[in-house]
Amino acid sequence: MRGAGIGPLKGQLGMLATRFRAHHPLKACSDCMAQDQAVGGTPHWRLVHQLPSTWICPRHHQMLLRSTVKATGVGRFLWHLPDLKSMVPVSERPPEAAHPIWRQLVTCGEQVLALPNGFHFDDVRLASTYRSAAAEQGLISSIGRLCTATFGEALATAVAPLRAIPELSALPSCPEEAIAQFARLLRPPRTGTHPLRHFAMVIALFGTWESFWAAYCADSKIAVPHHIRGSSAPDLANMASAKVDARRAELLNRIDAGMSVTAAAAFVGIATGTAMAWAAQAAVRVDRRPKLLKPDVRKQVIRALRRGVDKAVIAESCGISIQTVTNTLRTEIGLADAWRGARFTQAMRRARADWAAIAARNPHATYTDIRRMAPATFAWLYRNDRAWLEVQAKKQPPAPRSNHSRVDWDARDRDYAGQVARACLLIAAKTAPKRVTIGALCQAVPDLKPLLSKLDRMPLTGAALKQATRRRRTDEGHQLVMTNSP
Repeated sequence: MRGAGIGPLKGQLGMLATRFRAHHPLKACSDCMAQDQAVGGTPHWRLVHQLPSTWICPRHHQMLLRSTVKATGVGRFLWHLPDLKSMVPVSERPPEAAHPIWRQLVTCGEQVLALPNGFHFDDVRLASTYRSAAAEQGLISSIGRLCTATFGEALATAVAPLRAIPELSALPSCPEEAIAQFARLLRPPRTGTHPLRHFAMVIALFGTWESFWAAYCADSKIAVPHHIRGSSAPDLANMASAKVDARRAELLNRIDAGMSVTAAAAFVGIATGTAMAWAAQAAVRVDRRPKLLKPDVRKQVIRALRRGVDKAVIAESCGISIQTVTNTLRTEIGLADAWRGARFTQAMRRARADWAAIAARNPHATYTDIRRMAPATFAWLYRNDRAWLEVQAKKQPPAPRSNHSRVDWDARDRDYAGQVARACLLIAAKTAPKRVTIGALCQAVPDLKPLLSKLDRMPLTGAALKQATRRRRTDEGHQLVMTNSP
């Protein structure tokens, strides 16, 4: 949050290109509010109700209510507590709270929230767990191919009840969308995705969080409890590396005691090459007895590696194998870091030169145009040299404003015009004889406020807004005339 923008933060949270909004409506349970008022006199918000996966109260098993306050930034600097007067159903047609999928969705969010600080799911293990469950259900063939039609139908059917909530409408509505959204979770992802999609995958393949967690832990070959509650629970990554750390410490102790690296490696049960690499990482020098790599050749290899020369080039020029070069890289103290640093510098210079050359050849190209011309160069700079890339982006001419031709503005206009009309009736019934305001309509229709600047493309919505805000004034004038008439 201390950076120049929130784009990278949203990317790390898996919110970009997921169609799940950053909209965060405050939610509360009417029974919880009544209980709070009876006990302490004042209702309060509950953390579990605010999770994106919580839409029923885990205690009273009924659909939550959504607050209309602060939904559009109105009153964002004011304190606000749950109040039935400002609460509305989470959907125009609230789904059946008794459906088990809502409880399972709540459980997924609660269990992830209870994971210890610093815990991370392993992408490879997670994808393997999903694939194993899909194979058991016949969604993956015996040769390892995904049965796309069956998989898409199963996932779309499983998550269909969740689409009743507007905030979850990004979930697939048909088998084709289910394949596009969930098939990539069966392999280690290159980018993050929203946790809600993982929760939907867990519910569709395992039914319950407990079954998923047992399968994930079994795949890790680590015995851990089915439930993780509190920060005192074991961290899988630490547990997995504990045995390796113990063997590494034992190896270094044996070498310090005067044992040869070969004997120490045999004692702890590892290869001699691995022992030499561990010693180099700990800055411990060991005696060498070269068989193929003579001292003068070794010095030549080390000099080349420090310059960042490719291992294959070094092997060919020195007449040795690539494996020999790799062993030298791993067993010479500090050499691996120096080689990686030199390689990084070379890659940075090449990427900067490529970007600058493309910009020079295309002086009228925008930042987005150059990105499309050299996607690999852009990806490297974005991940490794973002500060330099941001400076270059400011040097390019600004992109022309888009007309968003892919948006079906007519359909959007009809949809929002209907929402405005329905919201006007509800607000007028509650606030009579006061006039309906734009602010009240924006609170009732949270997506409306960003579109107020686009009313030139949404004439039906604009007309609905004018009619809604003028109706009460007209009614009041009519009543005044009727009162003063003889």
